[in-house]
Amino acid sequence: MKTATHMTKPKPLTPRQLLRGDMPGVLSQWRYAHANPVLEQRVARELLALWAGMQRLAIEALDEIEQRLDALVQTETATLARAVLQTPLFDADDWIRRAEKLDRAWEEGEEEDELDWRAYQLFGDLDGAGLALWALRKLLSAEVAPPPGTIDEELERARRFLAERVDLFLGLATDVAAVLSDSRRGLEETDFDLWETLLPHRRIEETRDEMEVLPTRGELERQQLVSEEPPKDDRDPVTCVGTSKHPSTGCCNSTAATGAGNVAF
Repeated sequence: MKTATHMTKPKPLTPRQLLRGDMPGVLSQWRYAHANPVLEQRVARELLALWAGMQRLAIEALDEIEQRLDALVQTETATLARAVLQTPLFDADDWIRRAEKLDRAWEEGEEEDELDWRAYQLFGDLDGAGLALWALRKLLSAEVAPPPGTIDEELERARRFLAERVDLFLGLATDVAAVLSDSRRGLEETDFDLWETLLPHRRIEETRDEMEVLPTRGELERQQLVSEEPPKDDRDPVTCVGTSKHPSTGCCNSTAATGAGNVAF
């Protein structure tokens, strides 16, 4: 007789491991990205966001790949800044349109895993833009760093949308909670601007904590469908005698029925 094999679920990667996993590819891309302005901007933004994300975590000592990233960002700050700022760092209108499209896709019943992945990409774009902006202001002098203004307003618009429609991002609650847990202690006092990039994470976590369970958007949709189902008829079954049933209700068209729950029209 065969015994059941219990599979151990892989342990989720830590936020630091996730960052490290992206670093080799992005560092490699930077070497040949300069011939393509669009690619150069995207890779430069990713490098700055990875570096800032690393500063956000409680890391005692950098490993080899983290040291490579740190050295590149520190020595090529001006090049990275030029590449990132050649076009707007973040477009709130585009981001909100994508989020609204995601909302419609949920309503239309598209594949849940695909929709969770799109939510992950949306959140990553917002978080990455905020981190890249923080990195530019941290690394550049005040004279050349992006001043407070349009970029901050664009990010704030997207963050407000997320706060109002946090249900679209509840599937990310476990991931954002891990980032909050692994972040540097006292960050709010030591670097308020970097701490502020965690506000969307906190909004998702707070919403999760307010709920008894952690439903994804798909689970919320299913709960809504169940609540909209018509109530079941708990009356005793009726037996029609010498008559037909109504084609839509299935009830007898005559009062001549036996049983405790006779139906009359």
